[in-house]
Amino acid sequence: MDITLTLTNVLYVVTAGLVLLLLWKSQRKQSSIGQLPPGPTPYPLLGNILQIDVKEPYKYYLKLSKKYGSVFTIWLANSPVVIISGYQALKDTMIGLGEEFSGRATYPLLMKITLGYGVLSTSGHHWKEMRRFTLMTLKYFGMVRRSIEERVREEAEKLVEMFKKCKGSAFSPADMLSNTMANVICSIVFGQRFEFEDPQFKFLLQTVNSVFTVLNSPIGQIYNVFSKLVSLFPGKHHLLFRDVDKAREYCKRQAKARINNVDPSCPQDLIDAFVELLGCRWSISEKRCICCIWHGCV
Repeated sequence: MDITLTLTNVLYVVTAGLVLLLLWKSQRKQSSIGQLPPGPTPYPLLGNILQIDVKEPYKYYLKLSKKYGSVFTIWLANSPVVIISGYQALKDTMIGLGEEFSGRATYPLLMKITLGYGVLSTSGHHWKEMRRFTLMTLKYFGMVRRSIEERVREEAEKLVEMFKKCKGSAFSPADMLSNTMANVICSIVFGQRFEFEDPQFKFLLQTVNSVFTVLNSPIGQIYNVFSKLVSLFPGKHHLLFRDVDKAREYCKRQAKARINNVDPSCPQDLIDAFVELLGCRWSISEKRCICCIWHGCV
């Protein structure tokens, strides 16, 4: 009994010590950030998370803007977030100071999915380089190869055929429209369209949908704040990471199959263009290329 009591007391002391240490580190970090716009007082460790309406956060931000002005600060755990509210404040910031605010925040969940590559989730030199290459490639496809307009027209004709098959009965066009748009993208990235019942096509589409679902879900928001902690627990975020890895592997197989078969003067799709761009640097930049091909699908 004495040993049990002693161990319990030691556990209490250690727990209390850890809590005090975390509180001290939290306060130290907040005080070391520098001069930030005013805002509600954050709780230790959690910041203002408990005060935010997860479903309708804009209502909470609107309330704060009336109290603290058009520019204010909230804390998500130990991370400060400056909120800009109102037309004039946004105009002054995004137009008047556009260069200073042209970067993108690095969210842990998005970084886990993109590995820091692509066009939509990056900024700076890498973003400019990839954007320039992507625009040049798309322009080439539009002028020299079968135009993107023709790809869209082909998918639109197949969509109309599917609509005709539903004549006389009510139906939801959501999946048909989603599949049609996805096939246009696939024809540009992979150089081929898929049948809607193709298992690989279904998997790619499901994975892309899962990315946006998890990003906008409560678990996605919590992951961005406590990424290391949330990674220790099971959840749909782990299923997403597994599916994203499988999608990258598919893109990798597609790219490797083209390495020795690309016509430098006539790339057929985005993968051909990437492989031709890298050339002998493929082994060095393979990871980057695969991620960029995958993000072409997203």
